[in-house]
Amino acid sequence: MYSDDNSTNSNISQIAVGFLLLTAIACGVGWYFLSGQDEPAPTPEPIAPVVIAEPTLPIEPLPVEPVIEPEPEPEPEPVAIVAPEPAVAAEPEPEPEPLPSLNESDPITLDAIDAVADGMQIGNALKQDNLLRRIAVFVDNLTAGEVMRAQGPLSRMTEPFPVLELSNGIYLDPEGYRRFDQLADFLYRLDETKLRDQFLLLEPLLEQAYQELGYPQGQFRSTLFSAMDQVLNAPELDQPLALTSPSVNYQFVDEDLEARSDAQKVMIRMGPTNTRKIKSLLSRFKGALNE
Repeated sequence: MYSDDNSTNSNISQIAVGFLLLTAIACGVGWYFLSGQDEPAPTPEPIAPVVIAEPTLPIEPLPVEPVIEPEPEPEPEPVAIVAPEPAVAAEPEPEPEPLPSLNESDPITLDAIDAVADGMQIGNALKQDNLLRRIAVFVDNLTAGEVMRAQGPLSRMTEPFPVLELSNGIYLDPEGYRRFDQLADFLYRLDETKLRDQFLLLEPLLEQAYQELGYPQGQFRSTLFSAMDQVLNAPELDQPLALTSPSVNYQFVDEDLEARSDAQKVMIRMGPTNTRKIKSLLSRFKGALNE
């Protein structure tokens, strides 16, 4: 077995010392019991004082273990405080351009109609002069159920009023409804919010045109609502409509229909489909104005 030399020598020294101690004890005990005489105890020799040497400093300085200082915790990086950006003042909305005079209002009126039409065309159905004055007159008469064609904004139709002459009577020809298809389709497809916005733009000029007719300021919108109600109350009839011709003009055989206002009889002659389309726009437009 492998053993360290220093360790072996130490063990041998301890064994030798042990033997010497045992021999001394054995000799002392033997001498005490074998001696039969009481002799005075020997005077103990004085114990020499133990001199404790003062510690001396080593000639060479003791090696010093370097002390590793703990690394300081990294200081937290300062949080940059971002100052809020100064509020940017909102740019004021540009002032709307002033409206032209009523006498010079046809261009802006046609621009408004183009904006609402959004590319749709109504051909020659609209007159091109004094449009706002014509609209004011048309609306004023429509409240009473009258349709003033000459002064109104729409061009007069040149096609004859078609009828069907049958053996049992005269009837309104449904093919005649087609004369109004273009106008009804145009009105039906208009966006009511765009129409409202353009109306609000031109309303001051319409008020001015309405005052020229002798009415006080602020009355045009209520008059417009009354005019639309005239059209909205027109009947929508799908059955054949009998006519009579006591004079140059045709009349409805049904007395209730003949008693209707001129405006409502025009709607009847447009046919039920076209009447529903025009009513749809007017209902949506009224709702947009009331928002």
